[in-house]
Amino acid sequence: MGLPAQGEDIVGRYQKLQREPEAQRVTLAAELAAVPGARATAVLRQELQNANSKRLQLALLSGLGKHARPELAAAVAEMLRPSTPDRELADAVGQSLAAMGDAGAPPLAELIARFGTGRSNHRERAGVHTSLVNSLGKLSTAGALAVTADLARKGHVADRAHVLAKLASASGEHGVAEARLDALSTDHAPLVLEGLRQVAAHAEGQLASAATAVAQRADGPLQGPLLQGLAEITAEKLRPELHAVFFRAAAASDSTLSRSLHKHAAKLRADAALGRFVLSRLASLQTTGERALAARLVGAVPGPEATAALVELSQAREPVVADAAIATLGERRNGDAIPALRKLLLSAGDDRRRGALFALHAILRGDAAWHAELRTLAADLALRVLAIDLLADVRDQDSLAQVQRLFADPDWRVRAAAYDFCRRVRAASSIPPLLQRLSLELDRMRQDVVETLVSLTGQDLRTERQWNDWWHDHAVGFIVPAAIAGARSKRAAADANATHTYYSIPVVSAAVMFVVDRSGSMAEKIGTGGSTRLEEAKRQIVRVIGGSPIGHRVGVVAFASEAEALQDKLIRIDDKSRAPLTVRVEMLRIGGGTNVHDGMLAAFADPEVDTIYLLTDGAPSVGPITDPGELRAAIAQWNRTRRIRIHAISVGTDSDMLKGIAEDSGGRYASVK
Repeated sequence: MGLPAQGEDIVGRYQKLQREPEAQRVTLAAELAAVPGARATAVLRQELQNANSKRLQLALLSGLGKHARPELAAAVAEMLRPSTPDRELADAVGQSLAAMGDAGAPPLAELIARFGTGRSNHRERAGVHTSLVNSLGKLSTAGALAVTADLARKGHVADRAHVLAKLASASGEHGVAEARLDALSTDHAPLVLEGLRQVAAHAEGQLASAATAVAQRADGPLQGPLLQGLAEITAEKLRPELHAVFFRAAAASDSTLSRSLHKHAAKLRADAALGRFVLSRLASLQTTGERALAARLVGAVPGPEATAALVELSQAREPVVADAAIATLGERRNGDAIPALRKLLLSAGDDRRRGALFALHAILRGDAAWHAELRTLAADLALRVLAIDLLADVRDQDSLAQVQRLFADPDWRVRAAAYDFCRRVRAASSIPPLLQRLSLELDRMRQDVVETLVSLTGQDLRTERQWNDWWHDHAVGFIVPAAIAGARSKRAAADANATHTYYSIPVVSAAVMFVVDRSGSMAEKIGTGGSTRLEEAKRQIVRVIGGSPIGHRVGVVAFASEAEALQDKLIRIDDKSRAPLTVRVEMLRIGGGTNVHDGMLAAFADPEVDTIYLLTDGAPSVGPITDPGELRAAIAQWNRTRRIRIHAISVGTDSDMLKGIAEDSGGRYASVK
């Protein structure tokens, strides 16, 4: 049966153009692909074999992607040559072969094997391999699944992992189940974990035995990535037969439940069955990670046995174990723990004493006798700042006079806690002693006094004389207004002797640390100018260094995948120190992940810092804590005794984490697009 007249005409015109340059055939190539019949197929085969220009090749493949011709599968596949890998051509070849269904699957598989990358860093070759695997993954027929499953069991393990991932939604038929189990016996962690994830999703009954087998092989170079993935997969499907595997993997990879397991942390800590399993094994636990994880999980178990176990762990020499146990004892709100916590309060090191104080407060918060005890503990130098904070937490009016006397304490952290107490425990009697402090405090601490006065009076005055005159006129019968949640005077902060700004936030402190993100995403351009995000951050820091008065102290911490302080301690600004610090800032380079945790930890390591400016353009991606909520909580916990004011700048997008970090410390937040 002959071609319809229109089809005959297209074939004829195309054949005439074959004697002309290839550019003249590009437009007609798509129409030729739509013409049925042997004559058109023969012309197409000839063109696929002989086309030299990329434009014509892409035009032919585009037409065949819309009008499949299974008989041309081999000719289409031959257009890709390993010697000259081309991602754009691979996309078109893959689309054409995928349109052929089962007929296109075998040649796709052959091409994938031909372009296998292994551990090669050849970018274009890897791109071709990825494109072809993606095309094969679009096919879900029985024949295509069988081909894909077979390919997932051959070649280099790195390539197999990519192929196996395309079977994630497939059932176990057509060799898929076998491909998954084969993956578990390899020495390539990504392939093993992909196989295990798919077993968990499609053959949950086999998960316990598969996970146990994987755990037994988790040693040497496989240990880190395998155990982390194993912990995540088993946490998702946790049940009694997985407890042992999960616990071993989690203890080795994330014993604090704050990194890869953070999204499961609440569920895990509330799992009484898991807690009982851990409690039954407590005596046999040997590593610090195991004991630290146990301190977090045993809390789900009610009763005296779990309390006794946590008390024992609270005596551990390792801080990560003892701190977790003490915190868990407080969270349980169990009075049985009070004697042990009181003992720690009297005899442990300062950090552990503060942990015990916080835990006792969680248990006894509503007890008036405890409030009286806190007033006594506020005399203890090591506990003073935290005790003041806890008294403010219960709004203890009886401690007002005691706290007001601490306005003269030599430690600025104590004074900062005392001013904050008076802002929260609101009384007119705090105003006169605060007014006296206006002439005695400087820089950041004067800012604290002014903000407390603004909060207590509702006024926003500029000078000491204005404040005293106002109080002279209003003192008699003055009633402190109700607090406005989260309200702090922006103008008061700006008026408190600020000499310059950083992203429009006044720099008031004379002991300031800039914590700046230099991760890969800081290479993005800002606004309509040509500067990158990091270049602008450096410009702003350099401007602050240049404008800081002599005697002020400035430091910089830069973070990417790791954090680095540009100095051993805050640098006192003078004519000699400005230039070297400026040079170090200007030498910062872009690259790596976003380790906000370690950046802030490095800033907190300097005991003289009273103000931090934290700038980042993304959520945490690496470091001990990557969950934004967990990181905010951790920084707030560090700051309970440090009283550092943290201002936060988010570049490119709004950040709830940064807003929260600033709010928790009384700092300000800015978003820069």
